[in-house]
Amino acid sequence: MKRFYFFMILILIFAGSANSIPLSFLDDPIIKLLANSGVDVVYDGTYVWIGTSKGLSGTDNGGMDWRSYDSTNGLLTDEISAMAYGSGQLWVANSSSIVSQGVSVPVGEGFSVTSNFGDNFQTYTPFQASSPGMLCYDLDVLDSVVYAACFYGGLIYSTDDGLTWENLYPDTLAEQDFLDSTFSYFNNRFFSVHIDGNYEDTVVVWAGSAAGMNQFQFIDIPGKLASNNIIDFAVQDDYLWVATDLGLSRSENNGVSYGSYFESDGLTADYTSASAARGDFVICAGYDPDFSESQGFAYSADFGETWIQSLPVEAVGAGKKVEDILITLDDNGSRSIWAACTEGGLIRSQDDSQTWEKITLNAAETSPDSSFNQILSLASFYSLSDQEPCTGDDTLYVLAGSAGGLWKLEIPCPFDGAVMNAELFRFDGIENAGLAVEAVGANFWEEEEGDVVDTIYEWAMATRPYDGQGGLAVLLSQDFGQTWTTTFVGETVNDLIYTDFTIWLASRNGLQRYNRLNATWIPVEVSDAQEETIIDTTMTSLLFNDIDSLFWVGSVEGLASSGSALPGLWSIDTVNLDQTKFDHNIRATSGDEEGLSGNFAVSVEVQYYDGQRYVWVAGNSTGLLGESNGINVSTDNGRTWKIALTGINTWNFAFDGADVYAATSIGLLRTSDFGETWDTLELVDAATGERIYEGTEFFGVGLADGVIWAASNDGMAKSTDGGESWAVYRTFEDIPEDAGPTAYASPVPSSPFVSPGGRVKFHYRFDQSGSVTIKVYDFAMDLVATPLDGEQREGGVQHDGDSWDMRNGNGDIVATGPYYFKVENSSGEEAWGKIMVIP
Repeated sequence: MKRFYFFMILILIFAGSANSIPLSFLDDPIIKLLANSGVDVVYDGTYVWIGTSKGLSGTDNGGMDWRSYDSTNGLLTDEISAMAYGSGQLWVANSSSIVSQGVSVPVGEGFSVTSNFGDNFQTYTPFQASSPGMLCYDLDVLDSVVYAACFYGGLIYSTDDGLTWENLYPDTLAEQDFLDSTFSYFNNRFFSVHIDGNYEDTVVVWAGSAAGMNQFQFIDIPGKLASNNIIDFAVQDDYLWVATDLGLSRSENNGVSYGSYFESDGLTADYTSASAARGDFVICAGYDPDFSESQGFAYSADFGETWIQSLPVEAVGAGKKVEDILITLDDNGSRSIWAACTEGGLIRSQDDSQTWEKITLNAAETSPDSSFNQILSLASFYSLSDQEPCTGDDTLYVLAGSAGGLWKLEIPCPFDGAVMNAELFRFDGIENAGLAVEAVGANFWEEEEGDVVDTIYEWAMATRPYDGQGGLAVLLSQDFGQTWTTTFVGETVNDLIYTDFTIWLASRNGLQRYNRLNATWIPVEVSDAQEETIIDTTMTSLLFNDIDSLFWVGSVEGLASSGSALPGLWSIDTVNLDQTKFDHNIRATSGDEEGLSGNFAVSVEVQYYDGQRYVWVAGNSTGLLGESNGINVSTDNGRTWKIALTGINTWNFAFDGADVYAATSIGLLRTSDFGETWDTLELVDAATGERIYEGTEFFGVGLADGVIWAASNDGMAKSTDGGESWAVYRTFEDIPEDAGPTAYASPVPSSPFVSPGGRVKFHYRFDQSGSVTIKVYDFAMDLVATPLDGEQREGGVQHDGDSWDMRNGNGDIVATGPYYFKVENSSGEEAWGKIMVIP
């Protein structure tokens, strides 16, 4: 059916959703090869199956015996357009053709599936593969997922063994084109498909359309951002940690790719309510939102390779959700880990989470019900320097936001573990201020006025109501909490950070930046270069990575990063959590620099050799300027392509180590140097001398336990020695043993331009052995050619290997019209037949 790809006319007859015809128990298989024209080769581990123009033929003993199926014993139709094997099932795409306005139009006829070598078939008829112009040209199977490239029917897939089918649209234009039944969008006309499951945490579906090669990337959950609901960020050397409601994710390339960790990997819960990192240490807190219970901590000292759980009583149970984690360095370089545990209070570990102590903030009021002891947020600063660890006379201050105000803890250096003072700042007397401190930050900077350099220390807090009292406001203080300025009133703020003297807010209404010149807040548009993706929803968390100078924003719908925080200059990542939807699609076309030879990607296969992935694509011309038919190969996962050969149609690839076999319009080709040079293989039967002539078109090629099988439009062939020698298999109409001297020619009619090898074959049977001569005459009975002259042939058997190239004795192609031939042997037997030559 691949010969129909040049000219597709669609007559649309929409059916319902996919139909399944009950399992059919069938007649015995037909015990012969059904046809000489093959379109595909598939090996199921036992049988080599060849899809032919008249049905399905399989052999389990190298071609000595065949079992075949057509519309009389299992298939929906005789013609086959594609095949695939996977998960114990052989999939066969059925097809037919109709004539519309004098043109032959290919028609899809659904799928036939067998799991027992054809003893019975299950059939499926999704309308995308069962209508004029909607036929499957290629199939592939991985595990329980089946993909089919169905031209006007699009690229479809099934995850339930064919019971239901969905379209995979490369973009919204393709979806609208299909739903509107216009079928004019070339990147939704699919002709080839290959599933590559050999990536770590990723499955790639290569799908060729009339507009190039699509690379659909499906990233498994552990291989990508765990969720779009971002809770917190942390930085650890070259790693970015992202806490989400469905797991903890890590990136070592600034968000280009992720690995994710879950409860099954050692975390205390998938929901990660807070995280922090410093040096070789990372810690996260788990939470169960269904029961509102904190699940303690998990920490790692090897960048997430292994996790250890820590379950202090203050961070486990109802009402003890860990809202924030802070890591500070002591004067001896050791870490102190602080955790805001809501009703569990403020706790600290000085031995990397092995043991914890509760910090008593007010000896007179220790009840967890007290709003002053419910800790929500943390920040730190130093009295003399921003360098860590603190030294000399420096003092570390920890700011702990509670449900009833702000605590300032004083830890002098040299460090002895003691908290010298805990001072509480309350805001119930400040207009519009809330009682609870949802987020807190601190920073300092220098300001010059004449010769005077002044160091400005500033605290910023996002407050909210508690127990129905108070308002929503951001409070600023530049005198260590003695006085406060109220700003950003009436909006919920989830996080805040400083970059130098600029304050950034993650608010319910997006990202906000503080303008100190006029004390106003400026909304910041978070959009990418195309402005197609804009995060304007609730912001949840913020981070500025000093190492890479990258600004990170988390929201309930994904995250974004930017080096400038300007509109249009953000990189936005919104993870796809539906495993049936692709995460990325990268399309290669002929218009790309180092692109394909042509945009019509009619075949794709992937070769693995010596640790390298080679993606082979047959890219044919769609008629646009600069396109050509050719073979293309990529060694960098489709980013760039090398055109390895031009000027031919290529329908299939197969691989045997470094050898690449290509089924093409000019024969079966082979390269052993990845496309630098190509050989056209000569296929001559080593036992009989029967050959598949040069120039014969091949449609299918495959390997079965090291044996090469090839399907052409003039027979099948196999090689057990890497293509050095061949066995050729053909089938013809049998001449009865009692028929006497009989002869016929095939195909009928015959064409020197279209017939396989440009030849017409003679089939004859004589009772006696002898030397055989074949002569061809024109309508006036003048001798035109003698294709065979006195060659010895055995009697009592049928001979099918002799042929004529439809040329006269001068080597010229004969005129169209009727011709007669006579076959005679030296025993006196003769038989006549007729040939009709057409252009």
